[in-house]
Amino acid sequence: MPALEIPAWIVLLSLTAAALGLVYFLWRGLRTDHETGQYHFTWGVGVVVLFVLGFAPGLVGLGLYLTVERGYPSYWLVGFVLAALVVLTALSASIDASMTVAQLVSAPEV
Repeated sequence: MPALEIPAWIVLLSLTAAALGLVYFLWRGLRTDHETGQYHFTWGVGVVVLFVLGFAPGLVGLGLYLTVERGYPSYWLVGFVLAALVVLTALSASIDASMTVAQLVSAPEV
């Protein structure tokens, strides 16, 4: 099957349209939050960004949302922070930090 050749201007146009659509979606949601005084969309964007940064920060963001915005008791936040620490501990236990980049590059092929 021959390779599909897409002109660069079409790729650039589609990426620009996607970026503008995302900016418009965020602008509408954040403006609506500001007008109504309910910041659910803003919190949603923040928690999603934290989950993109990692699972542990996302858990902390979710705990903050539940305690600050939804009025859950503070022990929910403590529970989410402890869960985030468990995730970080499990991830750090599975990574061998003693291996350097030079050792990785020079590792023989199996």
